[in-house]
Amino acid sequence: MDSVNSTQSRRQGRVISLINIALSDILNNSRGLDMVLLDNKITITKLDISPDLRSLNCYFVPFGMQQMQSKIEAALIKSTPEIRKQLAQKVQMRRVPEIKFLYDAGYDNQSEVEKLL
Repeated sequence: MDSVNSTQSRRQGRVISLINIALSDILNNSRGLDMVLLDNKITITKLDISPDLRSLNCYFVPFGMQQMQSKIEAALIKSTPEIRKQLAQKVQMRRVPEIKFLYDAGYDNQSEVEKLL
């Protein structure tokens, strides 16, 4: 995963790295999360955090099952309060950012390009 892009500050990069590790642990353990997340693994492809560290866009793709994208996205949205709660316990921050889960369509586009070639 490319966790730090050129437009982000070092501070944003450090926070993204910490959040990335914590989110991976939270999603892999699935304690207290929607049951759909228990049965379906996802890959976090990118994290974008605002300069004030108050909002986080978390891009994901379902692991091997693109047809489950809408169910997994709904489960992530439903589980966001619990994910934030667990994130607050794992990452030392003054304020845990609001998290928005977004499907990363870039992988679908890549597959289409490969088919065309």
